Amino acid sequence: MGGHWLIDADSMERPDAGSLLAASAHARKKPSYEPRKPLQLTPEEAHIMWGHAGRQAIDRLPDSVDGLQLVHSDLALK
Repeated sequence: MGGHWLIDADSMERPDAGSLLAASAHARKKPSYEPRKPLQLTPEEAHIMWGHAGRQAIDRLPDSVDGLQLVHSDLALK
């Protein structure tokens, strides 16, 4: 449900925790040699995500945070 597992089963039919853990540990593993796509945020989204940081701090984020890219937005950050 929403990317999470929901298990609501009779205790006699419920899988053991070890097999669930093993299955989840191997699901969707991304090899470390593949570079991740940068997180693309508008200045407004970054403002909210970084605890309502000011404009100067938001403008410096791409230089200070690896894997972050600010994208243009029509909304003005105050």
